[in-house]
Amino acid sequence: MASGIYAPCPELCFVQVANNLNLHELVKVGNALCGTFFIDPKTRNGLGKRRPLTSVQRIRAFIGRNPGILGAKPARRALGLMVDGAASPPEVFLAMALGLPHRFGGYQLPGIAANRRIRPSSKARAIAHRNTLVPDILCESGRLDIEYDSNTEHASAAQLTRDAQKRLALEADGYKVITVTARQIGSQGEIRKIAEQSRRRMGARLRPQSAAFRQQQRALFRTGWSLSRYHRREWLEGAPEPVAPTPLCPTPADALAAPDRALRCPAAPKRWPPSDAGTFSGLESTTLEPILPEIEGSASPGITSRGNTPKM
Repeated sequence: MASGIYAPCPELCFVQVANNLNLHELVKVGNALCGTFFIDPKTRNGLGKRRPLTSVQRIRAFIGRNPGILGAKPARRALGLMVDGAASPPEVFLAMALGLPHRFGGYQLPGIAANRRIRPSSKARAIAHRNTLVPDILCESGRLDIEYDSNTEHASAAQLTRDAQKRLALEADGYKVITVTARQIGSQGEIRKIAEQSRRRMGARLRPQSAAFRQQQRALFRTGWSLSRYHRREWLEGAPEPVAPTPLCPTPADALAAPDRALRCPAAPKRWPPSDAGTFSGLESTTLEPILPEIEGSASPGITSRGNTPKM
C-alpha cells in the first residue's frame, strides 16, 4: 500500500479472525465482508455503499490454495453458512436468523439469498418501471421475499413509491412479500412468527424446537445485528489517529467503517517479504481496502501458517 504499510487481502483477513470469534460472530463478520455496505456515520442511516470486499467463493478458493493456514478449519465451517450481497447489518442478521440450520439457532429456510437480482415478467416490469427487481432476502423455492423496513417514517416520498412498486411487482409475479421492521428484528418471538409465515408459504410447519436449538438461538440473538462491538468510536467519528510509538491495529469492522483509509498494523514487518519467507499462495495485492486483522483483546495477528512464514 505504501512504504512500511501492509494489509492482508480480505480472504486472509477472514481466516485470521476465525480463531478469535465464535461461529455466530464469524458468520456475521463474513457476511459483512461479502456485503455491499460499510459503516459511514456521515450518512442519515449510518451506512455507505460499496462493492463487496470479497465473496464466499473467493474465500473458499483462498482456503483451498492454503489448506494449512491457521484458522482454515473454523473459517471453512463458517463459509457454508454465509451469504453474499447483504446491504446492511440487519440484512446480515436476518439471513442468519432465518437461514442458519436449526443446530445453530436458525430457522433453516432453504436457499436464502441476499439482494439477488431477478428478472420480472412484463406485467411486473410495467408495475415497477424497472427491468430487474432485488428482494432483500429471497427464498426462491418458496417464492418468498423478506424485506427489511428500517425507518419508514423518515423515507422520502420517492423511496416509498419505489418500495410500493417493488412489492406490487413481486406480488404480481407470485411472490409473497413479508416486511420486517426495526422493532421486530431484535425479538425472538417476532422472528419466529416470520419463520412460521414463511414455512406456511412453503406448505410446511415449523417443527418443534429442542432445548439445544433454544440455547443456540439465545446465543445468536445475543450476538445481534449491530457491528458496534467490532469497531472503535473514534474511527467512526473521524477523529485523527492517535500519535503513539506503536500504531493501533484496527478491529474487525474498521474495514467496514473506513474502507478508504490505510490502516497500520504493528505486526507488519518493515521489509516484505522477509528473506526467509516460505511459500504462501493466493494473496492478492490488488485489494487496497483495509480489512479485519484482529479482534480487540486478542493476540497480535501475525500472518502465519503452520510451519511457514507467508510470502506475498
